[in-house]
Amino acid sequence: EEDGSTDRTPQIIDELADKYHFVKALHFPRRMGKGFGVRMSLNVSKGGLIVLLDSDMEYPPEKIPALLDEMNGVDIVVGGRTDWRNRKTKVWRLLSSIIYVLLLKFLFGTDGLRDPQSGFKAYKREVMEAVSPLTSNGFEIDTEILLKALKRGYGVKHLPVTYIYKGNSKVDMLRDPLRMLLSVLSWRINGTFKARKRRRKRIRYSSLLTDTFSKLNTVMQGQAPRRIRRFRRLGTIQPKDRSKEDPDE
Repeated sequence: EEDGSTDRTPQIIDELADKYHFVKALHFPRRMGKGFGVRMSLNVSKGGLIVLLDSDMEYPPEKIPALLDEMNGVDIVVGGRTDWRNRKTKVWRLLSSIIYVLLLKFLFGTDGLRDPQSGFKAYKREVMEAVSPLTSNGFEIDTEILLKALKRGYGVKHLPVTYIYKGNSKVDMLRDPLRMLLSVLSWRINGTFKARKRRRKRIRYSSLLTDTFSKLNTVMQGQAPRRIRRFRRLGTIQPKDRSKEDPDE
């Protein structure tokens, strides 16, 4: 066994790396987690576009060109699971995915994020550079990347793909979701990712204050400083006409 793999995957990757110069094999002495593997792979990757694909063939690799075609005008494309071919796991996995999306929306205001834990995504390299350094070692690495990217204003698009559960997933449907939940809650408590809704709310307040001060400045230029204390609504004060005042006053 090497990093959770019990078949000949490490040997096959070594053979491909020996045959093709653009393939690089990474080996870890013990099971380090998906997040660790993704981070190490990003360190040695090259090129302007990066595709992350689970190697258990649950996602269609033949969809990679279509995924890259969708990169025009956006920074991230997620292969959203819309066609679930295995009915035995469809209900539970689909339900857990919906709950997780709602949780992220509640904690971080992530509108439009439909399948953050999909194992099939494409990124522009500048996105990965912007979200670095990454810290997750587990399955929460996907959420960390997307939350950081959304916080920095990068756009996300979804491409419908077929998902076929193979039955040999390394995901523990009890412990791994719990670990992800604890990670997400710690990010929210520690303020690692600030909610986008709150950021927009602060911008509205800032605009309101700017508009208020602008109106106050207009009133001040109208030579009516004493009447400012008595105004009830901004914009209703008219500058005092000093031409009608008694010169002896």
